[in-house]
Formats: sequence, C-alpha cells, structure tokens
Amino acid sequence: MKSGASRLQKNLKSAQQSRLEGFFRPVERTPEEQAALKRKNEERVEEKKKKQRAAAKEKKEAKAKPRGGAA
Repeated sequence: MKSGASRLQKNLKSAQQSRLEGFFRPVERTPEEQAALKRKNEERVEEKKKKQRAAAKEKKEAKAKPRGGAA
C-alpha cells in the first residue's frame, strides 16, 4: 500500500504521464472465462452473418420485382 502511494507521489512530480499497467497488473482469465468469451463472440459473428444473409435475400427479392406499373 505504501509503495503504491510513494510511486504516485513520485509520478506527481514528473511531467510525463505513466501508464496504468505500471500500477495494476492484469489478472489472467480462467479457461472457463476464456471459453465463455469465445462462445459469446462466435454467437455474435453467427448473428451478424444471419442478418447479412437476410438483408441480401431481401435485396435480391426487391430486385426481382418489376418496377412501376405497366399501363
């Protein structure tokens, strides 16, 4: 605790801003967390692909319809 406060005091005197990584170390994710994140990302990608396919189908159907009225 004291060492963190002394580092902050020292950095207040210097003109250059330091990075947060210098004060906080990243915590490694567990394999379960990594798998959950991967699954969520895959679900998002699949959902995006479905939307793109639906949009392409709608565009194709719109192009197939004749424009204007035949009078």
